[in-house]
Amino acid sequence: MAWRESIVLTPSERRDILDLCLTWDDLLGRESIDETRRRRVQHNSPGGHWLNVEGDRVIGYAGALSHQGAEVEMLGGQFDATLAAAIRRDRSVVRWWLRGSNPYPADLRVVRQLNFMRAELATAPRSDAREGLRRINLGRDVDAWIAHNNASFANHPEQGSWTKEDFEARAQEPWFDPSAFLLWEVDDDIAASCWIKFHELAAERVGEIYVFSVDPQVQGQGWGHRMLDAGLAAISDRGVHHAVLYVDADNLAATALYESAGFTTRRQDLLLQIP
Repeated sequence: MAWRESIVLTPSERRDILDLCLTWDDLLGRESIDETRRRRVQHNSPGGHWLNVEGDRVIGYAGALSHQGAEVEMLGGQFDATLAAAIRRDRSVVRWWLRGSNPYPADLRVVRQLNFMRAELATAPRSDAREGLRRINLGRDVDAWIAHNNASFANHPEQGSWTKEDFEARAQEPWFDPSAFLLWEVDDDIAASCWIKFHELAAERVGEIYVFSVDPQVQGQGWGHRMLDAGLAAISDRGVHHAVLYVDADNLAATALYESAGFTTRRQDLLLQIP
């Protein structure tokens, strides 16, 4: 049993990894690895695939994204010192995502904390003021939304540099539903947006606030509350009674907004610096 890197996955490796993802999904009651890394397996994107192999079977997987060195997540969200050492030999900087309360060595430094939050929608907030609220039009809104998103997340390590190719890749996923992508316009400009991802095939149906944004020029004017109310109403209208989202722990304004709508933190994910 040993870890090794695979640049391009073979059909059997890819099948084994996707089967492991489903097994871990059921075990954890959540997605067992982040969407980007899972998509890289599904589409067999080259590079960054680390496999734990026993005989001719893959029994463990980790995805190492090239982001200021290597940013690693292991299937299930755990830490593995042997794998960390193997990746560290070829990379000057290695960071590792630990999901939830999994243990890790005391000498690793936490450089980022991402909170997973959840709300029950039995009494989802409603607002009668809906002027300017509409669904995205894929024929004419994509470029404007990308510019809006990147301005809203200008200092975010991942969310602030979307390209049209990034958007189109997600728009081709089976879960994508443009009717669950809401824009709120003011004077023909996007003031806020709420992109919802429905997890319809999960053991428990949930609506994820996938991307939530407010234009910097109108922040502090109540658009966050209005947009979030509309997004939660859209989730509830689908007969889905649970909403989830991820937010950086140091984003105090966003956290306060979500808490005001009934969200509570259910899990804390840590990004660790490997010395």
